[in-house]
Amino acid sequence: MALGLVASTAAHMVNQDAAPARSSCDSEAQVIAKAAKGEAARILFAISGEIGTCYKVELANAGGGKAIHGYLPAAALSGIDSFERGRAAAGRIEVSAALRDDIVKSSATAAPCAAPPCEWTRIQQLLGSSQHEQALDALEKLIGSGQKNANTLALAGLSALRSDKAKLALEYFDQSLALAPHAGVEELRKRAQREVAADRSSEKLVGITFNFRYDEKAVTADQARALLPVLGSEFTRISETLGCRSEERMTAIVQSREDYLRSTGAAEWSGG
Repeated sequence: MALGLVASTAAHMVNQDAAPARSSCDSEAQVIAKAAKGEAARILFAISGEIGTCYKVELANAGGGKAIHGYLPAAALSGIDSFERGRAAAGRIEVSAALRDDIVKSSATAAPCAAPPCEWTRIQQLLGSSQHEQALDALEKLIGSGQKNANTLALAGLSALRSDKAKLALEYFDQSLALAPHAGVEELRKRAQREVAADRSSEKLVGITFNFRYDEKAVTADQARALLPVLGSEFTRISETLGCRSEERMTAIVQSREDYLRSTGAAEWSGG
């Protein structure tokens, strides 16, 4: 199931008579309201599931004067093209694969292998399998051995950023940009700078599959300890379903909505 989030400011319209708004996207889910044809529906987010794409919407009139949140299929709404265009144009939280690949390719070209096995091949494989901490360790060894250039430093910064080491990432990005300007690296540097400036989730718990970092003003220590095994259980369930696992601990961060938006620079809708 794929989830797409974007808060729509435009009012979309229900295009069916007595369209059933359900409690979920399941075709057998409870009908909580029936929307009249022509009623305004504000889309909150979209889900792609077994019945195709459906939308969680806010209906202002279906509840007798009280706004109701429910799910409608795409076929019951008109004007959803504007929503999809907004979702496609929304800012990304994750580092784009294209930017990562560009930096990897530039770094490998700047430091060709003298003989196999090529360390750059291993680094690319580590990054491709999201083993960012191991990639960072390998890159720092290369930098320490004299391969300290703008591209290698940029890739070390990227690996540090993906390893939840924003301060270290910022140092590497600054060093890289001091040697050579690069629009993509500058974008990453700004992201690392935002995280360093705004992230207050300084408390940390370490589990089997997650590093759990949290702001004690957002959750208590007891709540954090209760959440960590839940994350591990869900990770195991999803991994078994997909047939793959991460080779490294992942980082989960709990912080206030305001700090989340400040540290990531993400679109307003993504924090809700």
